[in-house]
Amino acid sequence: MEVAGADATDFLDGQLSQAMDRIDAARAPLAGWHDPRGRVRAIFRTVRLTDRWRLVTARDGVERTMQRLQMFVLRAKVTLALPPDLAAIALLDTSSAWLEKQDLPAAAPRDAAAARDSVQLVHVGSALWQAIGPRAALEALAADIEPTDETEADENHDGHRQAQCHQESHAGGAAS
Repeated sequence: MEVAGADATDFLDGQLSQAMDRIDAARAPLAGWHDPRGRVRAIFRTVRLTDRWRLVTARDGVERTMQRLQMFVLRAKVTLALPPDLAAIALLDTSSAWLEKQDLPAAAPRDAAAARDSVQLVHVGSALWQAIGPRAALEALAADIEPTDETEADENHDGHRQAQCHQESHAGGAAS
């Protein structure tokens, strides 16, 4: 889901469990959206762009979550949208050579974020990065990943190599 507008940061700061005004483009932490009793309604990976925010969550229920979040916009200058071509993928077991090619540190801290053209890359765990962006850009990024020794011979029943890239829920409609 994308959140834009003059009041987007203030709006999200009031709705999510992160201090949104303290998040810059180099960090993409998780944030919870809770009901008044403190129960979790949704968990988002928060990605700051120059002119908007991307809230990445599971595909199931993202439209309903956006509708419910929209109820709290009131007079704020904010728009919420589900871009149809936005998606997220998980990059598993990324090699140090690939990370170097992308100018990403092999020892990046958790939640570190970096932009590559229209794609945002987020370090999620020890050998796991999440890429968020337009589907075509993600497909090009995934095609650029060379198999490691362990995945080189890994083929599915149709004879196609299984990439180290795993399609996830969609960002905004893609991995919201």
